[in-house]
Amino acid sequence: MSNEVKKSICFALKHDLNILLAGYYLNLHDNGQPDLGLPKAKAYIDLYKGKVGNECEDESVRGKDYVAGWQLKDEPSLDQLNDRTSGKLNLRNIVDYIRNAGDTRPIQINLLGDLDNPADKNDKTYYDKYLDAFNTLGIFKRNNQETRELPLWSYDLYPITQKSCLINETCNLETNCELSINYSQFYKDLANFSKRAKDCGGVFWAHVQSMEYINGTTLHPAALESYMRFEAFSALAHGAQGIIYWAYMQHENNDKETYPSALIDRHRNKFPAWYFARRVNAEIQKYRNIFVGSKLVVAAHVGEIYEGCRVITATFGPLYNLKASGKGFLVSQIQKTGHTYVIFVSHDVENYQTISVSFTAGVKVMEMTPTTSHGKPLTEYLATNVPHTRTLIPGGYIILDCK
Repeated sequence: MSNEVKKSICFALKHDLNILLAGYYLNLHDNGQPDLGLPKAKAYIDLYKGKVGNECEDESVRGKDYVAGWQLKDEPSLDQLNDRTSGKLNLRNIVDYIRNAGDTRPIQINLLGDLDNPADKNDKTYYDKYLDAFNTLGIFKRNNQETRELPLWSYDLYPITQKSCLINETCNLETNCELSINYSQFYKDLANFSKRAKDCGGVFWAHVQSMEYINGTTLHPAALESYMRFEAFSALAHGAQGIIYWAYMQHENNDKETYPSALIDRHRNKFPAWYFARRVNAEIQKYRNIFVGSKLVVAAHVGEIYEGCRVITATFGPLYNLKASGKGFLVSQIQKTGHTYVIFVSHDVENYQTISVSFTAGVKVMEMTPTTSHGKPLTEYLATNVPHTRTLIPGGYIILDCK
């Protein structure tokens, strides 16, 4: 283990950060020699079973278990899952090895979102088959008995692109820098991930794009605060139990993609997006007691109509007469320990919107998000049977506790 890795581990321990270890999958088929892959993966796993924190200079962190779990693979393909030949490296064999060694820490796997799944172009059923197959990864044998564990999935979802004449010679100057958001696929994916997590009793995490990248003539722009807030709170409103910023450090360019910026650059200097992410993350932490352990009940939309997404035309639970001055907003109901929370998240990442909503008689509604000049929430229930008007900032949200 290098000194740089030890230094990072000690830093994480000192600041109470948990680590998901990855690395043993980097060459999953070991350059065409899968027979050699599994022994190398086992050696890597065994290396990190110990408590490296014992070697930290800070005595207060010694003895701590710095590994919270394992990250199994980023964007795996089906062929990396299914081969179970003895001695060959594949995801099933790695899971078997970890679990049969008595390690019970979570195993996280990052799957492709349908938005970015190239196989879906020719086979419209492929993506469901893909998710079905990886759902079985939680089934393994321990002491010759079949065991099932709850999956911990994350997904890549990067719906925002921007037109740029700098990378596209055929672009129209009049539409240069125009944003495009694949709302339909974004919301359908979130609904799909939430349903699958609910059906199997697992949880899902969602990625938020925090690194600017160019793929061919497609630009995913530098992350602004409103973009990250929109992606993060849309996922949380669908029951996501974790948010991952992709990526923290600016990647090296490769033959497929170019990475102009991220949260920090390759020399660890902060880009503006770092400060945006800090503010969004602080907001998430403020409402973590609402979102952690929550389950999605239903999600729908007011305003613009997106293919495959439910539209609110009349009442929605205790709400009615919902209106928006602009693109509209996502409305979801999530439940947790006897509470029903209603979340509004703006569709618009560029403009402010005025929204209006009324509540049916008999319901008690407390607004959890700041509405006063001092940035504090109201402490009285909102009146029913009258419209309430609020302003949604770009990518913004409102949280209501309905009883």
